[in-house]
Amino acid sequence: MKVSSYALGRPAYYDRNPTSANPAYYGQAAPHGVTTRWTATNTAVQKMYIDAASISIIRATVPTTSGLYYASIFGPTGQPLLMVHQSVATVGSPQNIPSGGSILVLQSQSITGVTYDDSTGGVVTYGVFAHGIQFDA
Repeated sequence: MKVSSYALGRPAYYDRNPTSANPAYYGQAAPHGVTTRWTATNTAVQKMYIDAASISIIRATVPTTSGLYYASIFGPTGQPLLMVHQSVATVGSPQNIPSGGSILVLQSQSITGVTYDDSTGGVVTYGVFAHGIQFDA
């Protein structure tokens, strides 16, 4: 005798072996090329919802010449999901951006947090954070 019904369907994603994913980078860096600070990758049997992310950049010391500096979170196909950029030399000049909502990252895909600074001299403080829920696909 069958006890369950096919009408019940599949459990919600948060009931399919969920784990918290919290990729994060916070630190100061002198001028540098595009640098990967973290990568969050799913296995072949997992998906992930990114439900919150934030980026902040702030000039910590004066550069000789200010160039573009940024922090970004790139999605599975290389598109920026979130980006903050500026090119000011003023110490203490912040840029912040939070993000909410759900970004679905499928099986075997990943998201990446990066920083970049093409100034001459000086230091920038970067914060690149995300929170997600990984679960069985």
